[in-house]
Amino acid sequence: MSITTRSGIDLNYDTNDAKEHFKLTTHGELNRSIEFYLKDNLSNYTSKALIVGAGVGLYSAILDNASVTTINIEPVQSRFDLLEQNTGSSATNINKACGSAAGTGDMFYFSDNKSGAQLDTNIGNANEEVDVITIDSLDLENVDVMVIVANGQEVEILKGATQTIIDNPGMDIIIYWNSILSSEDDYTYIVDNFTPKIIHCDADATTTTTREIGNETYPLASLKAVIESTLLLS
Repeated sequence: MSITTRSGIDLNYDTNDAKEHFKLTTHGELNRSIEFYLKDNLSNYTSKALIVGAGVGLYSAILDNASVTTINIEPVQSRFDLLEQNTGSSATNINKACGSAAGTGDMFYFSDNKSGAQLDTNIGNANEEVDVITIDSLDLENVDVMVIVANGQEVEILKGATQTIIDNPGMDIIIYWNSILSSEDDYTYIVDNFTPKIIHCDADATTTTTREIGNETYPLASLKAVIESTLLLS
């Protein structure tokens, strides 16, 4: 099925994915903070973008439409097939998972919620074996933005991207943060290695703001309490 999102993308998606179907048909979006932050900053992205956990390709398509070259990584085969439909000829799509080290693993998910797939976490009623790579193994340079949406695997992916982050010092790093799926060690890694900010977008808005963390209003420990948010790491 195809739907036009609030961010202006004609998106093919799986109506059997209950969570994404609800988000798209009810709100016209998957993650408005990511979608509209990318749109707000398109003029800053002149080279390439890396999307890890690209899903069906909404964030990739936003960048594609602005002639930004994308490298998109998605491990679940059926979602990768939709990613291929939703991205253009300049996109490089990789059907693998990412982690802190290379190897193999299994993506576990419920058959009606493949967007919630988790690497090597025994959930759901289905799974598929995947190859696991590190971001650093791609040897990427001139990356303007990296987006990571991986259902609790975000920090492990960052650990496998340390050289890439060093080699691309001006790169925006955007991650999905879920305190339920994240551990105390994940929290410590984020606050020890980055200065996180929250990317905020009001309901029905089309622009974003960033909110500083580590002050009286938003202490760093609030990351442990918030169920989910979108973080900009620097």
